[in-house]
Amino acid sequence: MAIKVPVLMYHKIGVRPDGAVIKGHYVSNDLFERQLAALKRFGYQGTTFQNLLQCGAQKGKAVLTFDDGYSNFALNAAPRLAELGWTGTVFVVTAYMGGENTWDTNWGEARESIMTWDQAKEWQTKGMEIGSHTVHHPKLAELSAEDSQQELDQSLADLRDHLDGKDFTFCYPFGSYLPATAVQVRDAGYLGATTVKKGCYLPGMDVFQVPRINIRSDTVPPVFAYKLFRALVLNR
Repeated sequence: MAIKVPVLMYHKIGVRPDGAVIKGHYVSNDLFERQLAALKRFGYQGTTFQNLLQCGAQKGKAVLTFDDGYSNFALNAAPRLAELGWTGTVFVVTAYMGGENTWDTNWGEARESIMTWDQAKEWQTKGMEIGSHTVHHPKLAELSAEDSQQELDQSLADLRDHLDGKDFTFCYPFGSYLPATAVQVRDAGYLGATTVKKGCYLPGMDVFQVPRINIRSDTVPPVFAYKLFRALVLNR
């Protein structure tokens, strides 16, 4: 039987500020700790998306991904993963490194700081993977092919300029993409890409359309266990 691998999707780890619009994106430090404990109890340890793609599905491995590159990944999530001897993947928006989440604040979301390149490099040297979430966090399905290509190419160039290595993975902002976009991501030179579709990684699937399990502020341990079951057993 093929090994199925859960790929978890997080956004922000830490205290939810007043004025937050998408409240579910905030997972408290305490809840994050309990989720990691549950994952460990189920026999899993965290790894990177790149490791999954390069080494294949491995029993007992779960991919932990964090969208947008918030500084709370560097301050709250990465240190806890490191304490466990685990790794994870954070997808960054390269134009806003060291700045704020302008793509969200322009429609009213609470301000959050974004990791600096130095923080990204530091955690990369400690085993965390830094992947691409484009340059400006657009909805790629709404861009022209030329503009979409520019986002993909420039983001990859930025990662190669600031970090170690040549091989990087990708995550579609807002989960927005077309079948043609997935082909563009492949042809741009990325190793694979994650989506917001529900499910888990199955060997043989299109690695540029990998589904994930959405982990939110209300994903308490029983719900966490159910989401794993739903993805691994029901594949949805």
